[in-house]
Amino acid sequence: MKLKEAMSAYLAAETLSREKLPYATAAAIVRVKRETREFAELYLQEERKLAEAYAETDEDGMIRIDASGRFRCREGLRAADYEKSRKDLGETEVAVEARKMRVSAPERITPEQIEALSPWMEFEVEA
Repeated sequence: MKLKEAMSAYLAAETLSREKLPYATAAAIVRVKRETREFAELYLQEERKLAEAYAETDEDGMIRIDASGRFRCREGLRAADYEKSRKDLGETEVAVEARKMRVSAPERITPEQIEALSPWMEFEVEA
């Protein structure tokens, strides 16, 4: 599994974990979070390192963020190189054991969440 896929699964599980769900679905969400948490943390740490390597900083060494939430690259560095490094990070293969479970579909779920959780969950829709 790619690191970005583990990160997406963690984020989807984190969002759904705030909902009241049938027990089996809730337990499956907890399992996904447990199995992907370390990879989500790794992704965020490595992404932060990349940002620190590429971004302009203020006098205190903090990354300068503009109003849109983006940073500018330091002189001599290219945004395209940062984006490639970030993409390569997401493509890193990680060992995640994803055992598929059949669970009741949440009342509301986005297509993005279904896709992110699909290695672990097969959602059953009540007729």
